[in-house]
Amino acid sequence: MVFIQVALLGAGAEEDILLSDVTEIVTRINSMYGGIIYQPMIFRHQDTDFLEYLGMLCAADALVITSLREGWNLTSHEYVVCQETGKHGFILSEFIGSASAFTDAAILVNPWDIKGMADAMHKVLTLTPEESNERWEKAFNHVKTHDATNWVTGFLTQLKTAYIEQQRGVPTVLPKLNVDAYSEKYKHAEKRLFVVDYEGKSSVLVILIVETLVAWASGPGIVLTTQPRVVSVVNDLAADPRNIVYVMSGETTSV
Repeated sequence: MVFIQVALLGAGAEEDILLSDVTEIVTRINSMYGGIIYQPMIFRHQDTDFLEYLGMLCAADALVITSLREGWNLTSHEYVVCQETGKHGFILSEFIGSASAFTDAAILVNPWDIKGMADAMHKVLTLTPEESNERWEKAFNHVKTHDATNWVTGFLTQLKTAYIEQQRGVPTVLPKLNVDAYSEKYKHAEKRLFVVDYEGKSSVLVILIVETLVAWASGPGIVLTTQPRVVSVVNDLAADPRNIVYVMSGETTSV
């Protein structure tokens, strides 16, 4: 069994650091479990010819896509079509848009869960032929019926519906926050999620967005500072065992 990791070419200081870390991990694994004529891991950090890319999808016993943030991943769709003969399974990150399309077909994972990833890889490689065929049929039916025409038709239908609702005078402005009502809900809630935007640059869909912690700033060399009172409020929220608090930032790790 060989694990092939295909990575697209890119540039930047962050990617150079990540590339160095990945290369070190691949070298360590191949040294421990490989030999002169066998390498358990192949890391391809180079542009891949399209025919070669399709050939790998056809020959693969499984596909693993573990993006932490991604929209509509088409590699999974291409893999399903290429597996018309093999009908092998595939693993998708639950954080990508395509996961919603293949809920019953793919094995969904949280990429941060190392043990869960290992269990998913073992499961996808040990699926019975019957289960593998059933999963592939579901995935292929989705790919076959959800083409560009289907997407355009659905989009235009929803756009028409939105226009009709707007013409009917449906209010589009969010109502003013009722502090008293939400205070009561807050007191009685068993679990609360807070996603706090640090500097106003994050682009994240959340359940609850709290006001940005610092004023927005742009340009190189600008250091953002947080007021002690803001830090105290966030710490008070995080101290409550019923609260889950995330602070999101659009800045790089070097800031």
